[in-house]
Amino acid sequence: MYYLARPDWGANDQPLFRLVAPAYSDGLIAPSGSDRPSPRLISEAVMKGDPGKGSDLSKSALVVYFGIFFFFLFLSFFFFFLSFFFS
Repeated sequence: MYYLARPDWGANDQPLFRLVAPAYSDGLIAPSGSDRPSPRLISEAVMKGDPGKGSDLSKSALVVYFGIFFFFLFLSFFFFFLSFFFS
């Protein structure tokens, strides 16, 4: 296992391992390239769909979470009642 062979990986106060050197315009914190768009503009351009258009199946993430909740609720009752038959 890698964490036993290298206990310093992921430990506190260890330098970040980089494949290439960082490229900051001021050498410290300012991003290089002043002509680059902001990450928010890129995210909105890539992820935003047509205005007013819902999901293809007319479902939201809430349906998924309720489905997972009820599935595990069903499993817990199933195993609870199953334990009475085999105890």
